Amino acid sequence: MIPLIKQPFIGQEVQIMKSKNATQEGMKGTVIDETRERLTLQTNKGRRSVDKKSVQLRFKKEGQVYDIEGSLIAKTPEERIKIKVNA
Repeated sequence: MIPLIKQPFIGQEVQIMKSKNATQEGMKGTVIDETRERLTLQTNKGRRSVDKKSVQLRFKKEGQVYDIEGSLIAKTPEERIKIKVNA
């Protein structure tokens, strides 16, 4: 199985657990776009752009919960594939 950190995030449900911007904490949405530095989420209040380096994200996939520091994924999807992950 490919680790979540190496998979595309577009289409994934995500929640902001911690953020340097207090207004973003607790925000939930679906990732609709991704760049090296930012995720764009579709939330119930519209589209919101989030700086990857300033947040801790929670993904739920296949019954598992994954908390990921945004600074670890502040790369393009193509660059994330090359990240070495300890199993």
